[in-house]
Amino acid sequence: MRIAAHSGRVQALLPLQCGYLVSASGGSDGSVKIWDEASALEVAHLKCEHGHVVSLALFSGAAFVSGSDDGRLQIWDANRRTEIKRFAGHQERITALAILPDGRLASASIDGTIRRWHIQCDTETDRLGEHLGWLNALAVLPRNRLASGSVDKTIRVCDLKTATEICRFEIDAPVSALVAIPGSQMPVAGDAFGNLHWLNIVE
Repeated sequence: MRIAAHSGRVQALLPLQCGYLVSASGGSDGSVKIWDEASALEVAHLKCEHGHVVSLALFSGAAFVSGSDDGRLQIWDANRRTEIKRFAGHQERITALAILPDGRLASASIDGTIRRWHIQCDTETDRLGEHLGWLNALAVLPRNRLASGSVDKTIRVCDLKTATEICRFEIDAPVSALVAIPGSQMPVAGDAFGNLHWLNIVE
């Protein structure tokens, strides 16, 4: 089955705990749509007034966070099909989002920064270092750590308690994706040349 969901590129997909699937477009329609997972029917079309949504993260239950190419962060309620709040996140495109173990939000941008937020009060709490190029990916690791990947060809692992970098990996291509392997501290990175890198964190 194939569905014509958006008029532009689908930038992000996110399954919710309430049985919905969220899709976001970075194309001309600049929208977020909510789908019933079982029937594949569209249940809501949420228009973004400023910028196009390029990243998504589950907040809790039916609530999710979106990041836009204008640097804006928005919180949505899938059950009520409404925007809960919005606030300025970065000066440039937000490329990746992650909900951290303490409930805060981490956002990554092409400005090279990773910022942490208290979502409830729209407040930036701190920044977790900077890359030399724009960021493409975030992955939450066990033991309260966060991995970030950038076009500067590095993957950096940060301790979330101390907000300090504990190790860094350098590869021979821009990093395009990151994932945490369940039950392991070993992240896997994908690069712009089609390679996968299994990374062993040694302290």
